[in-house]
Amino acid sequence: MTSSGCAPEQLPARIGADGSFSLFSERFSEGFHGPIGALREARAKFVEPAQLERFPPGSRLQVVDVGFGLGTNSTALLEAAGARGLGLAVHGLELDPEPLRRALSAPDFRRQWQPASVAMLEALLAHGQWRGGSSRAELLWGDARQRAGDLLEARQLERGCDLVLLDAFSPQRCPELWSLEFLSLLARLLKPGGRLLTYCCAAAVRRSLKLAGLQLASIAGPPPA
Repeated sequence: MTSSGCAPEQLPARIGADGSFSLFSERFSEGFHGPIGALREARAKFVEPAQLERFPPGSRLQVVDVGFGLGTNSTALLEAAGARGLGLAVHGLELDPEPLRRALSAPDFRRQWQPASVAMLEALLAHGQWRGGSSRAELLWGDARQRAGDLLEARQLERGCDLVLLDAFSPQRCPELWSLEFLSLLARLLKPGGRLLTYCCAAAVRRSLKLAGLQLASIAGPPPA
């Protein structure tokens, strides 16, 4: 997020080893995705561990995406869910619209998605919401801590959510989104049997997840590029 009168953050483009599009945040001195590639990372860290095959066709899953960014994780999940006859209700939490705007201006980014997925991302950027078939999505702009609390208080997820995707910048760069307080809030959003999926396996984060009442399970990462 930029204050009025400040120049927007520079977000240089990065192409991963898998050929997919990503960005580098100069403000956080960190890439939005690892060198293996954004799509490969999204599928290995979020789509595959979600185990969509657990859900019968026709189900609609509630998903909270913390650090929506370019929309890579939610879009990859949405395309995978659609292929299985599943719908998603995505609640994306994001501070700054610039990464999504920057991505949508890049032909390399647009080419990696189905046309319907590009239309979804355009609608989210322009209007903050989208509906298509059995799926829908909304972007909640602002501090993720506040917006996650709003979801809880507004009972938008009265029955809880099936999946929380936590893909914030690293604990060293963005510690507030890895605190025990915030992780406990995310745990409260989950329905029984719901899953919080993240790339981070730092000892302090694992400890906080346990204190938040979650059971931990390791997932196999993608092989080196």
